[in-house]
Amino acid sequence: MTNAAQTVMEKFNDIILSYGQSDEYSFVFRKETNVYNRRSSKLLSYVTSLFTSCYVMYWPQWMGNKKLTYPPSFDGRVVLYPSDQNLRDYLSWRQADVHINNLYNTAFWNLVQKKGLTNKEAEAKLRGTYAAYKNELLFSEFGINYNNLPGMFRKGTILLRKQVNRTKHDISKQLIVPLHEDMISDIFWKKHSELLAHKYSPGFQLPGTIKSFSSMMMQRVTAFLAPMAVEATLQIQQQRGMATLKAISIRLKSVKNIQKITQSMKMVSAAKYSRAERELKAARPYGVGAQQFFEKTDIKADEKEEPKKLLIGITSDRGLCGAVHTGVARFIRGELGKDDTNTKVFCVGDKSRSILARLYGKNILMVANEVGRLPPTFLDASRIAHEVLKCGYDYTEGQIVYNRFKSVVSYQCTSLPIYGAPTVEKSDKLVLYDSLDSEVIKSYLEFSLASLIFYTMKEGACSEQSSRMTAMDNASKNAGEMIEKLTLTFNRTRQAVITRELIEIISGAAALD
Repeated sequence: MTNAAQTVMEKFNDIILSYGQSDEYSFVFRKETNVYNRRSSKLLSYVTSLFTSCYVMYWPQWMGNKKLTYPPSFDGRVVLYPSDQNLRDYLSWRQADVHINNLYNTAFWNLVQKKGLTNKEAEAKLRGTYAAYKNELLFSEFGINYNNLPGMFRKGTILLRKQVNRTKHDISKQLIVPLHEDMISDIFWKKHSELLAHKYSPGFQLPGTIKSFSSMMMQRVTAFLAPMAVEATLQIQQQRGMATLKAISIRLKSVKNIQKITQSMKMVSAAKYSRAERELKAARPYGVGAQQFFEKTDIKADEKEEPKKLLIGITSDRGLCGAVHTGVARFIRGELGKDDTNTKVFCVGDKSRSILARLYGKNILMVANEVGRLPPTFLDASRIAHEVLKCGYDYTEGQIVYNRFKSVVSYQCTSLPIYGAPTVEKSDKLVLYDSLDSEVIKSYLEFSLASLIFYTMKEGACSEQSSRMTAMDNASKNAGEMIEKLTLTFNRTRQAVITRELIEIISGAAALD
């Protein structure tokens, strides 16, 4: 990451300082910079993309044969600070954050790796402790003096431009120098006063200091910088799955909106259910009368002839009503499982077609759409009956599969038998009725089929509205429970953020002391 930041500084001469810690790097442009006409979007996209590409390019130099397992990515933002003091406060806060995190991580992993504690036990032991306690813990139990650890981990990495005299003729050359110094105190800013000068010009650095520091860095980079790069990319992936306050707030707002929708749908379904129940009472005589004819004439299909069956599934085009439609489709699938060669299906409503089309698409004879948006009428049932009789499929027997309404919270998937004209004419008990010829039987079967379809559609509509009302009520209750849990999580997360910030401020102040 330091190599990538150095390359960015080489490409942008107006960057006067870079500061890196963990998986983050901050780049400070000089006050009077006019790069890309000071367009923040251009600066942001170019610096971020250049840093990311350099990170990938330098990976083999530090990681050897270890390959990247996923493409790394870095985000960025541009902030314009109004004063020098604001800039110093920002960088001081970043360096204090380095100290807090590194002290905690050093104590945490020593407890885990050397003392044998689990992650949860180590976290519990360090929870709510101050810097003095962690320093004492490291020294007393592990013999580690925190102040003797490499400055790169305790203070982060500062990249500055310095002029160095390296030739015999004292010709100066500008280099990008990595430092590990304390930016919180005034000493650093007095030592490098050119950073906040009205017109920036890189200061001078002794060649001996550069040389000795470079040799020290080459010894430590192999041991420490490579693991930092790995941790940086891994941490980026982990942060994507963390629940932030913003994510929880968005989820909470979404669930509240869903609850409003389900409550509105429940009210609409309740009104439609009341109307459907009233209309069902008026439609029941149609179904009862048509059923009595088939029962009294004792009509049965001829077992000697090859059966041709027809199944009429009564559903609708609308969902969000529990298992109303799947129950009908399940019943039809069971019948098709017994004999799918001589059985055809007439789907009333698109829901039954969508469920059956995947396995039994070849058995679907016809589909009646636009069902369920308005209450069914006898005219709709007559049109469906007309299409059934005129489709060219001469069935011998069949069933109308529908949901029979029982109560607000209960319905039952059942079926009514239907028969073709040739089967009815062979019945022995037709002599009970006078003056029955083929034309009369044909006309009556068409009327009785329309009556049965009308009756079953009314039963199905009433069952659908009651089921939707119940489903939306349950959905509203579930949304309410989710809102309570998300609100509790939001409050806990917000309190944890506030507590963590207070601990960082107090620990940073303690570190300065």
